[in-house]
Amino acid sequence: MTSLSQTQGRKQPRKYSPDILGALVFSGLCIFFAFLLPDTLCEIDPDEGINVIKALLMDRGHLLYSDIYSDQPPFFHSLLVSWFRLFDFSLTAGRLLAVLLAATLVTALFLTVRLQRGAWWAFAAVVLLLFSNYFLLYARAVMIGLPSLCFAMGAVFCLQVYKQGDDRRIFHLLAAAVLMAMAFLTKMAVAVLLPAIILDLIRSEWQGRPRSLGDVGKLLRPVGIWFAALLAGILLLTLLLAPQLFDASNFQQLFGTHRILSRAIVSQRWQAVLTFIAKDRDLVVLAGIGIVPMLLRKKYDFIFPLGWVLVACAAFASHHPVWMHHYLYISIPLAWLAALTCSEMVAAFGRHHAGGTGLITGAGAALVLLWYLALVPAKVDRIKTQLAWSARLDLKTVQLMKSYAADTKWVVTDRPVYPFLAGLSVPPKVAYISRKRILSEKTGADLLRQAIMEYEPRQILFSRFDWLNAALQPLLAEQYTKVHEQGRVRLYVRNNSVR
Repeated sequence: MTSLSQTQGRKQPRKYSPDILGALVFSGLCIFFAFLLPDTLCEIDPDEGINVIKALLMDRGHLLYSDIYSDQPPFFHSLLVSWFRLFDFSLTAGRLLAVLLAATLVTALFLTVRLQRGAWWAFAAVVLLLFSNYFLLYARAVMIGLPSLCFAMGAVFCLQVYKQGDDRRIFHLLAAAVLMAMAFLTKMAVAVLLPAIILDLIRSEWQGRPRSLGDVGKLLRPVGIWFAALLAGILLLTLLLAPQLFDASNFQQLFGTHRILSRAIVSQRWQAVLTFIAKDRDLVVLAGIGIVPMLLRKKYDFIFPLGWVLVACAAFASHHPVWMHHYLYISIPLAWLAALTCSEMVAAFGRHHAGGTGLITGAGAALVLLWYLALVPAKVDRIKTQLAWSARLDLKTVQLMKSYAADTKWVVTDRPVYPFLAGLSVPPKVAYISRKRILSEKTGADLLRQAIMEYEPRQILFSRFDWLNAALQPLLAEQYTKVHEQGRVRLYVRNNSVR
C-alpha cells in the first residue's frame, strides 16, 4: 500500500483542465491584434491581394487548380470564401479572420507551455513570441503561413494533452491528426513538424529499451494511428474542398514552382535563415541556456521545440526564396523552447540557492534577463517600424476602376488587390502573378500577353513589375489608353468596347 508521504513525494503529471484562463488569454489577444489592423487601403504583403482575389473568383464559380492557377493547398482559400460570404468581401474582414487565427495560435502555445511548466512560464512564452521578429507584422495579414501554424500548434497542444494519459487519449490523438491535416492543406511547409511529432509520440510511449518486437510495436502504435488519421484527413478534406486536385495536371501546380525554385540558387542558402535568426539572437540565447541542465535532470520536453527549430532551419536553408514570413516557422518553437529553458534555469537556482551552483545559476539567469530587458525598447521600435511597412494603395485608382466597372468583365493586373477592392474579376489563370511564378516559368510577359489576347480585358493595371509594363507597351499602345498614373500604378482602359 502506497503511503501518503510516497504519494506526495512522487510528482504527478500536470493534467489539462479547461478553465477561464485560456479564454481570457484568447479574448485579450483578439482585442490586442485588432488594434493593430491597418487601414483598408493598405497592403501588408502582395500575397494578401493574391489570396483575396482567389477567394473572390471562387465565390464567382471558378475552381482552384482547374480554373484558377494556384501553387498552394485549398483549405485556407475555402475557409476565406466562407468567411467572406458570412461577413463581407473586404480586406478588413479577411484581416479579422487572420487576427482570430493568430490569437488561436498564441493561445495554443500558452496552453501547451502551461501544461508543461505552469501559467507564468506560459505567459513568458507568449511575451517572447509577441516580441519576436515579424510576428506582429503577419498576425494581421491575409496570408497562409500563420493560419497553417495556427492549426499545427493546435495539433501540438492536442498531442501534449494526449501524453497526459487521461481517458480520452485516442480523441486527442485523432484531433491532433485532423488539425495537422488542416495545417498541411493550408501550407505544406508545416511538414517540418513531422519529425518532432513522430519522435515525441515514440518518446511518450517509451518505457525502457524495447526487448521484443511486441515492445517495438507498442512504441510505434500511436505513430501509426496518428499518421493513418493524418493521411485520411488530408484525403477526405481534399475530396470535400478540391476534388480536382486528384487530376495529375492540377496536382502538379502544388509542386512545380517550389521544385524549380529550390534548384535555382545553391550557394548562400543559409544566409537568409541565419540573418533572420540573428535579429532574434536574444531569443536564441534564452532558448539555449537551459538545454544542458534539462538533459542532466532528464527532462526531455524541450526535444519537441528543439527538433522543430532544427528541422525548420535545415528545410528553409534548402529552399529559395526564403521570405520573412517563413521565419514564423522558426520563431514560434524558439519562443516555446526559450520559455522551457528559462523555467529550468530559475528552478535550478531554487534548488541550489544556498550553494555556489545556485549563485552561479542565479547570476547567469539575472544577467540574461537584464540583457533581454535592455533590448525591449529596441524591440518595440522594431515592431513599430514593421507595423508601418504596409504599402499604401491609391484610392483614386480604385475609384476609377469602379467607374469603368459597368462594362468591365476582366482586369489583367500584376497587383490583384486593386480589382478586388473594386469588386472586379481577373482571368483565373493569371490571378496569381508573383515573382516566384515568373522566376519558375520565365514567361511573365508572355503569360499576360496571352491573357490579354484571349480575354480582351476592359482594364489593365500594372503596379508591381515595371518590366512587365515595359514589355507589353507595344500591345498597350495599340489597343489601350493610359487613364491614370500615380507612382508605380498605371491604369489602362481598352479603346473599343468590351467583348
